[in-house]
Amino acid sequence: MPLQNYQYDTIMREYSKTQSQNRRILEERTQEIYKKIPRIHEIDEEVATLSAKKARALLSGESSGLEDLKSAISLLSQERNALLVCNSYPEDYLELPYKCPVCQDTGYVGNQKCTCFKKAEIELLYTQSNLKEILKKENFDHFSFDYYSDTMKNEATGLTERETARRAYDIARSFVRNFDSSFENLFLYGDTGVGKTFLSHCIAHDLLESAHCVMYFSAFDLFELLADSKFSRDKTEGQEFVFDSDLLIID
Repeated sequence: MPLQNYQYDTIMREYSKTQSQNRRILEERTQEIYKKIPRIHEIDEEVATLSAKKARALLSGESSGLEDLKSAISLLSQERNALLVCNSYPEDYLELPYKCPVCQDTGYVGNQKCTCFKKAEIELLYTQSNLKEILKKENFDHFSFDYYSDTMKNEATGLTERETARRAYDIARSFVRNFDSSFENLFLYGDTGVGKTFLSHCIAHDLLESAHCVMYFSAFDLFELLADSKFSRDKTEGQEFVFDSDLLIID
């Protein structure tokens, strides 16, 4: 499911903050360099003047002298870079810094989402799921069948505890694999401590990793949230995540 508007806006606000921080860093660096290396300030002013002349010439259709202007700007740029390096600064110190140089902190490369946007998308979904920390440990990679007996059988099914666990595991894996192509619900039941919650966390982990919106609630917390939504005049924080989620897990 695509991001909801409020989720998209949340991510784009972070990009806007990053862009503002980048501009502030550049302004601070520029003032620092101008004080320490005044010649660079002079070069920037000269380049600005020459660039304005070049722009006027292009707009008026004049071609004579353009190469001289380009050459002069290039020489000044080389001098600027040399001064930075001589004073132990990198050549790009006075260029706008980016957390993500691929998209230049816009979130997009052309019309496609940048990989950093996709990472931010998954991070947001994790945060909203109520499962961010626990899923670092409880996922399919950490699922173990060693906890289940290979001899004790369920009289009703004739399956051993390990066979039952394996069947539940395979169904959970299939649920994730077919999530986008078939509509299903899962009902996990059994005695306390047999791994129902752990298995639901495994499902949540894999779906969140593929940028699906997953919400996890205990039954008590969910009913409390729905009651607040029903009887409160104010919109309860978090209720939109429940109604718009791809998967709702009720424990």
